[in-house]
Amino acid sequence: MIFRERKYERFEYEAPVLYKAPDKNIWQYGIILDVSMGGLLIKSPNLPRKQSNLEIRLSNMIEGNFIRLEGKIVRFVDPPRGPAMGIEFLIPESSPELRKLIETIQISLRPIVNGQQATEEQKNEAVRYARELLENASYMDYYSTLELKSDVLEDDLGVKSAEIVRTLSIQYQGISENESKIIHEAITMVKRISGILGNPERRLGYDLSSGKIEPSVVEYYAKKYQMDMSEFMSFYSHKFPERVKKAEKLMMLTREYLDSGNPMEAQRTSEEARKLAPFHFKYGR
Repeated sequence: MIFRERKYERFEYEAPVLYKAPDKNIWQYGIILDVSMGGLLIKSPNLPRKQSNLEIRLSNMIEGNFIRLEGKIVRFVDPPRGPAMGIEFLIPESSPELRKLIETIQISLRPIVNGQQATEEQKNEAVRYARELLENASYMDYYSTLELKSDVLEDDLGVKSAEIVRTLSIQYQGISENESKIIHEAITMVKRISGILGNPERRLGYDLSSGKIEPSVVEYYAKKYQMDMSEFMSFYSHKFPERVKKAEKLMMLTREYLDSGNPMEAQRTSEEARKLAPFHFKYGR
């Protein structure tokens, strides 16, 4: 199973859009909900009935013109956010006009706290927190950066990531360019870390690089996604041969305990072995 994360950062951008199939003459009207260099989300009451290619005229509210694009429908979104359709551009990153628009959106981005303008105190706290996150990130410990334990699972990871982004997302009149840059860099970093830790393959790769693998996380991914751990096992054996040897001895001891009718000791030694070589166990569904 292959796990993919979004390649392009999306930005909220509400503006009119026109679209039609290449073989049609009539343009349909919709509203853009978000946009990236790889695609956009369009809300419209007149969605096509099937996935198809589309010609798109995206309204550039900053320059006052339309950006010509081509894309394909890759998904449909139901209410409450829909009816909407996710569009993937046929040639991502190909439009310099779109790149300029997104850069402008990115620079002027001022997310909102609970739908209200932030106070100066909220702004100062957001900047302080963002600076602290960036400074601590120099140690490259993703878990401590997000204030999480290494055995955290995806639901709690998503909640914590959203909480941090919400804390940093402010709208304050007169915020300095440097303060805005610090906050944006912190939000981008949190999203990047969450993207890695939220992707099973990339997370296990990160954990392997640090040598700190939680058996409960390996078991969770193996059961939920039926992941093949053979490549991770091979890499782990090469990187930590002494741990694997100790785990093998502990498993021999476990069998001896079981044969002698001592299940409690067998469980203890089995758990110790699993901590030493978490990829070397078979996990059922």
